[in-house]
Amino acid sequence: MNLLFTGKYCKSCPTVKHRLNTMGVQFIEVDVEDETVVPEMNQTGRALQMQWRIMGLPTLVKVQSGTPIDRLTGVYPEGSYRKFLK
Repeated sequence: MNLLFTGKYCKSCPTVKHRLNTMGVQFIEVDVEDETVVPEMNQTGRALQMQWRIMGLPTLVKVQSGTPIDRLTGVYPEGSYRKFLK
């Protein structure tokens, strides 16, 4: 599972969302400012951000069995996302 941490004041977030969508990457968008529970994780975006120490946006996190296994923060070329998602 891939989680993309975003925020409404993040100027780079729309670029990353568009790039991942264009690539056909499946991800769950997690708004760190929203107090809505992320059903797949049973926590709010803010709680996940704090627990996993997400300091910058956008941050793409690979999650396995509920545990973050890798992350990529910022905007990158398509090839970097492909390599990260392997």
